[in-house]
Amino acid sequence: MTNARSRLAPLLLVAALAACGGGSSAASKETASTTEPPAKTTTTAEPTTTTTEVPKADEATRAEAAARVFAEEDFPEGWTVEAKALPYDREGIKADDCINPDGGPVSELPLGAAAGGPTMRAPDVDAFLSSWAATFADDAQAAAYVDQITAPEFAVCTAEALEEGGKDRKDFTAVVTSKAPEDAGVGQDHRVAANAYELQEGGETVSILYVDSYLVGRTVVTATLELGGMTQEQADAVSAVDAQLRAKAFAG
Repeated sequence: MTNARSRLAPLLLVAALAACGGGSSAASKETASTTEPPAKTTTTAEPTTTTTEVPKADEATRAEAAARVFAEEDFPEGWTVEAKALPYDREGIKADDCINPDGGPVSELPLGAAAGGPTMRAPDVDAFLSSWAATFADDAQAAAYVDQITAPEFAVCTAEALEEGGKDRKDFTAVVTSKAPEDAGVGQDHRVAANAYELQEGGETVSILYVDSYLVGRTVVTATLELGGMTQEQADAVSAVDAQLRAKAFAG
């Protein structure tokens, strides 16, 4: 646990990566209009416009993704919204090199198959907790995404994206500090991936970011917890809330 207090807004993975790249899994399939040239006839023909609809998830898929994230009402009194949930269910997930590379499993998600929760701040301490979930078409797609986020290059890509998100901070760096999977709880309670990043400014650690992913059926849920400086009592209180939320969200 770092003794330095985080001085700026959280650099949670969801927010940092969502700001990178352009387009989204839905945007890449966004409603598009094309105009065909008039047919060659003796009379003037009106241009014909065709429309491609965005693929949309069915209600069961949308409900499954939404049920797995931490909602504002799930948090105890005193926790406040630091940032509203990203509109993954309405706008999809922006393309990037880490979570949603071109041709990857996330790029195949229909609109509504992903959901995001708000970034919540603990009372009187620099601790931020958020989550997002993606419900894939089948077990094979979910497994492919797990393979993607457990590859060694994923943690490096994420650290680079975090640094891009924190480029306005003075001498900001993100250092991968992940433990071996077996020491980070991978394989327990649905956890399939665990990474940690030490966020530094001018060589001083300001917070630690923990990123854990869970596989529940064909849904992958990612929980992010950023901890700044705090007492052990405060850390224990945050950890208790975190554990309760995860147990509820990842049950079944």
